[in-house]
Amino acid sequence: ASSSSGTPTTGPSPSGAPPAMVAKTPEKPKIAATSYAPPSLVVSQSGQADYTTITDAIKNAKSGDTITVRPGTYREPRLVISKPLRIVGDGPTDSVIIENPDGDTCMALDAKLIYVKGLTLRGAKYTSNVIYVYQGDPTIDECVIDASGGSHLGCIGIYVNGDETAAPTIRSCKVTGGRDSGIRFDNGRGMLVLGCEIVGNQFGILLTKSGSGFQLMNIRRCNITQNEVGIVANPGSQATVENCDVRGNSGHAFQISAGAQVQLSENTQ
Repeated sequence: ASSSSGTPTTGPSPSGAPPAMVAKTPEKPKIAATSYAPPSLVVSQSGQADYTTITDAIKNAKSGDTITVRPGTYREPRLVISKPLRIVGDGPTDSVIIENPDGDTCMALDAKLIYVKGLTLRGAKYTSNVIYVYQGDPTIDECVIDASGGSHLGCIGIYVNGDETAAPTIRSCKVTGGRDSGIRFDNGRGMLVLGCEIVGNQFGILLTKSGSGFQLMNIRRCNITQNEVGIVANPGSQATVENCDVRGNSGHAFQISAGAQVQLSENTQ
């Protein structure tokens, strides 16, 4: 049956059977779009932040937090990072500076899932190394590692000498001033050096063997210049070096010892 306006009614059908009921499809509840970002702690020397020192921020941070560091020169004791954290400079890399006034290591990386970006880390006095990698798979990204302030003859920009899990990624960094070496790998699982400028060190990259087994190193698309020697590979080290510019070193571009296994591909020297 229909009303005079043509709209169906709910009255009985001509056969006398009750009208068929059509179930409505329920509307799906609307869920607001959300995005997740790790909690961020802000460090600023001006005091308009959560902390005025990086040391305090690391101490109070929880695993997975991001520590954002505003421009300034932070002279602090060795920063030991022993939990998964992100430490990110908030400004041009050369405006966020960390150095250890005691002449010790600037930053020690001692955990998995550490990410460091956009910082200038400087050696001072008798610094033996600027960054020390003990374990885990940290990423050091778009940083300047300057070891030139250290008068220690063994001064190293980035030193990897850890357990079998130590496997850093060093990406788009400038490493300079190492009286021993810019990057030195003594022990760990491996290392990726990608798109870095390694300049003004005794040895640009020094690969050695420590303990048993082989360490796997990959060095790609780097500019390794103005060092005494570009890349040194001691017996027992194993590496792949590809698409690197190793011109302009005062000595050899490559110094590869017998017993080292180094594959070279499409490098300029």
